[in-house]
Amino acid sequence: MKQTVQVRVAGLIVHHERLLAMVYDYPGGVVHALPGGRLEEGEFAREALEREFREELGIHIEAGDLAFVGEAKASQIVRQTLHMVFHARITYGTPTLNPMETSAKAIEWLPLPSLEGHHLYPDIGAALCRGPQGKPTAHFLGNVMHRQWM
Repeated sequence: MKQTVQVRVAGLIVHHERLLAMVYDYPGGVVHALPGGRLEEGEFAREALEREFREELGIHIEAGDLAFVGEAKASQIVRQTLHMVFHARITYGTPTLNPMETSAKAIEWLPLPSLEGHHLYPDIGAALCRGPQGKPTAHFLGNVMHRQWM
């Protein structure tokens, strides 16, 4: 059986030292997820992130630099996933759940120092709490396959 890797994009929106998160109620407990979703066929990562924020939260964002890349192996119920987490900022609107586009139960602004105590998806709370001290900056190049020469 051929396994495909799904790509999920997510956005880091921080306002007054609080992180925007969506609240999901799962059988194992409450999970706070960074807003975002799966990349669709033919879509660029930043476009996908901006689309997901419009659909699920009714806001317009500007997707910035890549902050983190993480991976999760496949399990019995979940496909292997590559997580791309971008810095983002709201350019228009106030986050409001759209129940037609998400199963999230609420929106929360989580204090950054408390992130390690929450079930965060993707699980980057510890990395966010550590901050960027001494870490190299990643630069997301976007489309690196211009085909004019083909």
